[in-house]
Formats: sequence, structure tokens, C-alpha cells
Amino acid sequence: PAAITVIDRDMIEASGAMTIPDVLRLVPGFQVGHIDGHRSTVAYHGVTDAYARRMQVLVDGRSVYTPAFGGVLWADLPLAIEDIERIEVIRGPNGVTYGANAFSAVINIVTRHTSLDQGVFVKYTRGDIDTRRGLMRYGGTSGDLSYRMTLGYQEDSGFANRPDNKQVGLATFRGDYQATPKDALEIQFGYNAGPRGKGRV
Repeated sequence: PAAITVIDRDMIEASGAMTIPDVLRLVPGFQVGHIDGHRSTVAYHGVTDAYARRMQVLVDGRSVYTPAFGGVLWADLPLAIEDIERIEVIRGPNGVTYGANAFSAVINIVTRHTSLDQGVFVKYTRGDIDTRRGLMRYGGTSGDLSYRMTLGYQEDSGFANRPDNKQVGLATFRGDYQATPKDALEIQFGYNAGPRGKGRV
């Protein structure tokens, strides 16, 4: 038995969250904070450090654990929140079958199948602290291949009197090829980069 939380697409949209750590605030027992300017940390029952190295984080079943730092750099994940179908969370140590990093929890981020996002989608958000966020997505098909391309940009000036502004751009691609009724091939690429202030002079 395991304690499980699933945050579906409707709940993600209703939350108004712009980042994945913000969505994880909805999970019972989770705490979300900031190490500095743009870096978030996610913990289950407070058992963590700056890199949340006791949780296994997966995107479509593949680990995004960073061996160099021993954890997950949330701000560097090349994912647009609009491309996420659901987030599945196993709370507690019962998810140890996922490996050594799954001591406190397992988070699996499941992205939307490309057949669900056909055509053009454009979104723009503007808010306080000079927050600007834009997203453009295009999905199409070619024979047995369906694909999705997403371009995004996020910017804000951070807190007053602290150098913690950010200007982050991302580009992602996903293709789903249905070779036979039983066999499918999934291809994903992602890129995320831009200047980010740490919040310290």
C-alpha cells in the first residue's frame, strides 16, 4: 500500500500555477520554498536540502535526477506547464522500487500525448513584479506521426532590492509515431536557458 496523489490537467489549470513547484504545493505533506532568487526546493515532511535529493523525479517515466548536484534543478526542466497532462506522486518510502533516490517520495510528471494538442495555441500572461509569460504551441500530424512544438518565455523582476530577476526561454518537441497497433515510438527534445539572478549581491 502507498499514499498517492494525482494532480490532473483540470486541477493544474484551476490552480493558476506557473511553475511545477507551485503545483506541488497542492500535495499533502509537501513543502515548497526558495533557496535563492529563482531556485525552488520541494520537500516531503521537511526532509530535504537545497536539491531535494531524497525524492525521485521522473518526466514520462524517465529520471531527471542530476548526479552532479545530487538532486533536481526545477528551474532547468524544459517543460511548459501547459504541456503537462497530470502529476502522479507517491508519498512516503513505499516508492523505493523506483530506486535509491526515492527515499521520501516519487514524482512522475506525465506530459500530454501529441494527438491531444493539434493546431495552434497561444497564451500570454502579465502580472506584478514585471511578470511576463508567453507560450506558443503547434501540433500536427503526418501519416502515423503526431508531433508538438512549444516555445515559451518567462520573465520577472523578482523581489524589491534583490538581484533575483530572470529571463528564461524554452523550446520543446515531442513526436509520437505509431509503427504498429502494438508498437509506438516516442521522441522528446527540450531546451531551457536564460539569465537568472540568485538574489545575493
